[in-house]
Amino acid sequence: MGRGDDRLAPSCLGLEDVRTKAFLAHTDDLDAHPFWRAFIVHQMPMFVHADLIEEATAQAVLADLEALNAKREFSASFIVQAAIGTKVNSLNAANDPSGTKAK
Repeated sequence: MGRGDDRLAPSCLGLEDVRTKAFLAHTDDLDAHPFWRAFIVHQMPMFVHADLIEEATAQAVLADLEALNAKREFSASFIVQAAIGTKVNSLNAANDPSGTKAK
């Protein structure tokens, strides 16, 4: 997996000290790490349930992915963006919405 740069982001949604990271995740094997099967295969029912994809199409896609994986022709890449921060103390936030007072 390739890694991007860490950078500080402005506080938002009640968080402070927010750090963001983006990276390129890539695999040529669905079973290289449990993450891949969970991320790609096990989320398909959620897409069907949300009416984003038809059940028959989902099953066809999964069958194709498994066949490609078995022939070692599977490849997937995703750009993953994540943010993590510390929840702002609600008392401090209520008394100082600008966040300028010492914590």
